[in-house]
Amino acid sequence: MLWTSDEKGILLHEIISLTNHQTKLLACDAPHILYLSNQKADLIDRIVMGDFHGVSDINPSTNKAVLNFSYNLSVGNMDLAFKAINSVSSEAVWTNLARNCVKTKRLDVATVCMGRVKNGRVAKALREAQKEPELEAKVAILAIHVGMLDEAEQLLKSCKRYDLLNKFYQTTCDWDKAVRVAETNDRVHLRNTHHLHAKYLEQNRKIKEALESYEKADTHRIHAPRLLSEDIYKLKTYVDQSSDPVLFKWLAQYMESTGDMKSALHYYTMAKDHLSIVRVLCFLNNFNQASEVAQNTGDRAAAYHLARQFEAMERFDEALSFFIRAQAYGNAIRICKENGFTDRIWGLALSAAPREQADAARYLQEQGDIHKAILLYHKAGMVHKALDLAFSSEDSEALAIISTNLTGQTDPSLLQRVADYFLTNGQYERAVDILATAGKFSEAVALCVEHSVLLTEELAERLNPTGPERNKLLIEIGECALAQSNYHLATKKFTQAGDKVRAMKALLKSGDTDKIIFLAGVSREKEVYVMAANYLQALDWRSNPQLLNTIIQFYSKAKAYQSLSNFYVACANIEIEEYQDYEKAGVALTEAKRCLTKLSDDLITRKAVETIDRRIADVHQFLRCRRLFDSGSVEEGMSQCQKLLSQLDSATIVPPGDVYALMMENERDLNNSRKIFETMKRDVSDPAKYLSPQLLESLGYQPKSATVTQFDDDIGFEVK
Repeated sequence: MLWTSDEKGILLHEIISLTNHQTKLLACDAPHILYLSNQKADLIDRIVMGDFHGVSDINPSTNKAVLNFSYNLSVGNMDLAFKAINSVSSEAVWTNLARNCVKTKRLDVATVCMGRVKNGRVAKALREAQKEPELEAKVAILAIHVGMLDEAEQLLKSCKRYDLLNKFYQTTCDWDKAVRVAETNDRVHLRNTHHLHAKYLEQNRKIKEALESYEKADTHRIHAPRLLSEDIYKLKTYVDQSSDPVLFKWLAQYMESTGDMKSALHYYTMAKDHLSIVRVLCFLNNFNQASEVAQNTGDRAAAYHLARQFEAMERFDEALSFFIRAQAYGNAIRICKENGFTDRIWGLALSAAPREQADAARYLQEQGDIHKAILLYHKAGMVHKALDLAFSSEDSEALAIISTNLTGQTDPSLLQRVADYFLTNGQYERAVDILATAGKFSEAVALCVEHSVLLTEELAERLNPTGPERNKLLIEIGECALAQSNYHLATKKFTQAGDKVRAMKALLKSGDTDKIIFLAGVSREKEVYVMAANYLQALDWRSNPQLLNTIIQFYSKAKAYQSLSNFYVACANIEIEEYQDYEKAGVALTEAKRCLTKLSDDLITRKAVETIDRRIADVHQFLRCRRLFDSGSVEEGMSQCQKLLSQLDSATIVPPGDVYALMMENERDLNNSRKIFETMKRDVSDPAKYLSPQLLESLGYQPKSATVTQFDDDIGFEVK
């Protein structure tokens, strides 16, 4: 059906499908559409328009009102639509209009229509439907309430609201579809669906099928006994086949209620309900078997029940044993107190709760066992009571045990009292420990210094001060560690206090080269660099190039050019004295001079530069002599050596022995060599260290034979 409008043109209103015998449209006469039919005698087939379905006795005014409503609704003129239909009072008309709203998905119009019908149930459903986010879901709820079930199903499928679709199938008793939807698309409601299906089957007396659905819903443990309670044989068979402990226990309780204790024991055993087994055995006075069950299973509840039975029978030893197995230490302590088992209370109280420990402590105190009472008060958390009793009884051992568990949250006055006690009794280490716990760090450090209490790494970490006095106290801790030769700990504390110079001094005493280098590197202070470099000079830096570079680097970073210059001079001396490498010595002296040029130009610096210049000149002169000999200019070389010897004095870097040795090594005349050697003996205290044994032998000289004593170990030479 179509509407025509001047503004909207042609509008689709309704689609009606024709059957095979309806051959041709004949006429449209609201509320009917007439078709030619080849199956009727009058050849006319009447079809009611969708807007008039379910409406009987339509008068002309109602007919006109419905048509005007449909037209204005189609063109979107809601005011005229409701104005046109407002005069209609037929509930059938309004219900039919609401059904049409399902097709057009006009919930606003449907709400008005259902309001005119005065159906509160549907109106409430429509209000609740507004909570659904999907339009199709809202319309589907309307469709269900106006009897359009097929449309509702399609709408729910189209918006994929499988939870509502599941409820829809349940409501229409289409359980196969409901279960299928739950299994595939609504698994969160799967168990609930099976449970509701089972209730439906139960109502229809399909017990077997209902049990299967209850099992799928995992609610069979409650409902299976109820369903089968009238036939105990079937119930037993079902329980035996299920092997479910819950069902075993239910059946056991049922058998017990009927007095069948044998069957009850059997099913309690199958359910592994040890408490109930022991309870039934006690009822049957079979205490031996009950004891075996309680011992073998370790079930605390079973042991407790059996213990109460033995206590009632005044079999206190057995009752005590099973109370202990049940970890019911309060009951065990009570039995010990009532029956004089005082020697067993201590062991039981150690495992008991604080309340029972305090009760046991009071009992032991009354019995005169003060030491154990103190310890139990302490374990029960009654520290004040424990300490008061320890002080009054002067129990030092108990005080020592208690003190190890005191914390910073303990009452400060209590901590001070314990510390004073240890001080009075000369237990200084424990006093220091308590003072550290109390946060009295300065007093603890002073005590360490005064009484030489060992300052361990752990104790030092506990003495971790805060506030404005932090650095001062850290330095005190460092000095204490330093006095105890704990150099690494002292270094750590000085570093934490920001005193890197003291830290380096402490670390230097440890001789830990790697840490000294590391500390100097991270400190970035001139004095620290110099101290580290001075220390490294005392090591074997000659065989370790990395160490040599580190020394130079530290002096350079500290801008200690005087010290660096002296180090280069020392390098030059080593090169000459040990390796006779005058080339490297010359390079080192040049570096030493370069360092001095970076200093202020004062008299001392100028004199130092002059000294190094002279040493450089001597080294160059020696090298010139060597080159002359190497080139064959022996006479010129001898002349330059004599000149060099005449220039040497105590401040020179070139040893006279090296010059004489150079002359003799290049002298061809043996007599001249002997003359040079005689002169060398006058100028050099130990000529032998400059000359090779072969040269000495060629000169004909042998060491003087001398009697070596503990007072004289000099060795002389004589010429043969």
